[in-house]
Order: sequence, then structure tokens, then C-alpha cells
Amino acid sequence: MPAADRHTHPLPLLTLRGRRGLLPLALAVLLGFALFAVIQRTASAATLDLSAVIDGPNTAAPGEPIQFVFSYQCSGVTGDCNDTTLTVPIDEPFSQDTADVSWFYDEESGHIGSASYDETAHTVDFAFNNAPDFQPGSSGTVSVLVTFAADTPGGTEGTIEGTLKNPALPPASASGTATAINDEPQGGFDVDGNKYPADGNGAAIPGQTLTYLIASLNLGDAVESLTTTDNIESDFLDVESVS
Repeated sequence: MPAADRHTHPLPLLTLRGRRGLLPLALAVLLGFALFAVIQRTASAATLDLSAVIDGPNTAAPGEPIQFVFSYQCSGVTGDCNDTTLTVPIDEPFSQDTADVSWFYDEESGHIGSASYDETAHTVDFAFNNAPDFQPGSSGTVSVLVTFAADTPGGTEGTIEGTLKNPALPPASASGTATAINDEPQGGFDVDGNKYPADGNGAAIPGQTLTYLIASLNLGDAVESLTTTDNIESDFLDVESVS
């Protein structure tokens, strides 16, 4: 074999080594694009967020308004939150009377298209506008005002929960709890156990007549009868009459 031919055999080997060196680099580039695509897709997914607080005291007497504030948000880089609704049921012990349920929101934001109270289902329903009025990055608040029913006993707790829903996204819920205070009488009696002298200071010499009054005060509902018992020290006192 001529000497010149011996130098031609290593060339294919050098070329093959060059290709082997490029393979890891190509794989790294492909994996990098794949990872970027996964991260980008995850960051782009739209989500719904909702939180709730009570604006003011979390205690109220029947008839006093309690303001539940719901903060909503459509999050995400791309995608949309079209066809989103917020439903707030008004459950007992809160009054379900239309006159006792109200709401308000920032109309200038353009996020919400309509709001109404369903007297049959007892829900306040908010319908959001579609993009671009309500889209990823949009956030705001709505307030729902309710009252405890007139006969709610003090200490009763009531919860208002709202649910932000979208047919293409997981729902988001939030709630707040208030406690009723009621100083009105809830039935029963409170009898004053003291005796009051009808005249004088209640002092007398043996044989002298003393007149006492026993007062009973009804703090609750009307009753048909009331029995009052007075224990008399028979060793010292004689009862002449009761009227």
C-alpha cells in the first residue's frame, strides 16, 4: 500500500468523534427547550382565587347589617377566566327576606356584568364579564350585607360562604362567620325574691301588723298562670291575709 494511503484512514474516525461530541450538546439543547415549554405552560394556566373577611365587628344583633367582603382574582400569564360566576348562599340563621339582603361592588372596574338575589334558592349571584374586561391580572371585591333573623338567640353563629366558579377552572371558596347578640328576652321569668314593706321601714312591735309586697316581673312570653311561694317563719310571724 502506498505511504500516502495510510494517512486517509483516521479521517472518518475523526469525523465520527466530532459527531459524538455534538450529541450531548444537542440533547442538552432539546431538554432545555422542553423544560422551558413546561415552565411556560404552567405559568400560563389561569386560576381563580377568593378570600373573605367581615368588614366591621363579627357580632351583631338581629336586624343589624353584617358586611361580608369577598376579594376575587383571576391569575395567570395567558389563558382566560371567561364565564366566571360568584355564588353566595344566604343560609339560616340569617334572614332570607329580600329586604334584608343587599350587595355592592365597583361597577367602574367592568369586571362584573350583573348581580341578583334568587328568592327561591336564597343566593346572591354575580356574573363576571369575559375578557378583556375580566382576564388574568384582574382583581377586585364584592360586598354582601345580611342580618340575623329577628328571633335569633344570642350566641348563635352564622356563616356566609362564597364560591367562585368557572366551567374550565377549579373553583375557589371562602367564608366568614358572625355571632348573634340578642339582649331581648327569650321567654321565662325572673322573680324578685325580696319583700318590700308597703309602708314604713318594715319594723314593728309584737302584735303590730306589717304589710309586705312581693314583686314578680315577666321578662318573656305571656303565660296563663304564675305561682309565687313565700316561706314564713311561723315561730315569729302569723299570716293574717294574702291578696
